[in-house]
Amino acid sequence: MSVVFSLLSAALLCLLLYFFIKNHRNDPWVIGALVFKIASGIALGLVYKFYYKGGDTWQYFHDAGILAGYFIENPSSIIRVLFDTTSIAEISLNISYADQPRALFFTKIVAVFYLTTGGNYWLSSAFLSLISFCCAYVFVRELTLGFRHVRLPAMVSFYFLPTFVFWTSGLLKESLAIGALLVIVALYLKIVRERNFRHIFYWIVIIASAWLLWQLKYFYAAVAFPVLFALFMYEFISRFKKAAPISVVLIFFAGITIVSQLHYNLRFEHIAEVIYQNYLMGVDGSDGGFLQFIQFDGTLISYLINLPLAVVFGLFRPMPFEAGNIFQLLVGLENAVVLILFIVAMWKVRWNSIFQSRYLLATVLFVFFLAVFLTFSTPNFGTLSRYKVAYWPFFVLLILINAQEILPDLKFAQRQKKVRP
Repeated sequence: MSVVFSLLSAALLCLLLYFFIKNHRNDPWVIGALVFKIASGIALGLVYKFYYKGGDTWQYFHDAGILAGYFIENPSSIIRVLFDTTSIAEISLNISYADQPRALFFTKIVAVFYLTTGGNYWLSSAFLSLISFCCAYVFVRELTLGFRHVRLPAMVSFYFLPTFVFWTSGLLKESLAIGALLVIVALYLKIVRERNFRHIFYWIVIIASAWLLWQLKYFYAAVAFPVLFALFMYEFISRFKKAAPISVVLIFFAGITIVSQLHYNLRFEHIAEVIYQNYLMGVDGSDGGFLQFIQFDGTLISYLINLPLAVVFGLFRPMPFEAGNIFQLLVGLENAVVLILFIVAMWKVRWNSIFQSRYLLATVLFVFFLAVFLTFSTPNFGTLSRYKVAYWPFFVLLILINAQEILPDLKFAQRQKKVRP
């Protein structure tokens, strides 16, 4: 039976790829990006299987197999498997992520692909890579429709940026988490561009994607939600009176205050200690290079002293000369190229253009705060290069549009309502 499901899912995958390629036969870059995405998911599995001899992606699949096997033997227990998993001894005693809610949640999703592909890791990987790519495709399309001249920077940043594509492909939480984030932003841009704030379907998809992002990577959501909240509120404020884009910053901090109450680790009285404990675990568990701060002990003063370092480290490290293996070398080379582009872009930057655009300002806030939080929390080079995919392509996008000197023209194109004569 598993062979039949494998063949059927392979046929479905080929059919989906065929129709996508057929509809985009005049755009070889998009087709190339799709191939690159699926190949990256396969490469991820191979790297973890033969180089790391295991790892998250294979453990997710192994645990998904246990969930799927139990469901096949006990089909009437579907509700219990989905919503009360750890109460089932046959499952909780045999899976690795029973005490990790986000990992367990993703394992349940992988179990669906395990069942539908007949337990084939590579097909499951290809489907998740395809979903992740489609989310990026929707985002790039909306970004291109909303802003002039950004298609090339957007394609480079979200289709061909090596670390971003690699770590958002295949059986990893980032594949769906970043996909959900991009869908939320894309639909927000679409709603604003069309001036259609009452489209129920869009809001249903946004809410579902926000829930998925929160379940998989709540710390991504903790910064993304306030940024989007600030942009959304700005739309209503600017309707009644002329509001400066800098008001986005004030609304952002109000959103941060609200979101901080949604999770224990995000509350102001806990977050500093939580980040510091994650930092210590990252240093202790590091099997390669890691970031070293100046007398960092978790106190407020140590955070303030190391804040500039956290931003720089989160954006540009490791460098090639810090590499401990071939993979860190590849990441270091990418960081070095981006650093050079950043230096070039700084010579051309027009700061007034950033403060005059709510979208540029919101993107800077998102990159800055997420880079700081993740760098303090994940000092290990390998872990940081994986977790930074939430803000990395947005940062590269900012650099590329500035290097092209298109910031002054970066105005959002809204669809104008027709007025009857």
